Amino acid sequence: MDPAEILRSGGGVLLRRDVLAAGATDVDLRRAVRTGQVVRLERGLLAVPDADSELVWPDRPTGS
Repeated sequence: MDPAEILRSGGGVLLRRDVLAAGATDVDLRRAVRTGQVVRLERGLLAVPDADSELVWPDRPTGS
């Protein structure tokens, strides 16, 4: 199953274990990261490149 589609259906950011539980394989994940379809935010946390910035970096200052 396509890891990017799994991530999108889960809101754009998910734990690696949840992507695997939804049907992706390790090979699928490595390929998706290598091709830029998926980004690793930190160990065990994955996102699609166009994920909502509030989900990707929730504690980031807004620059007021």
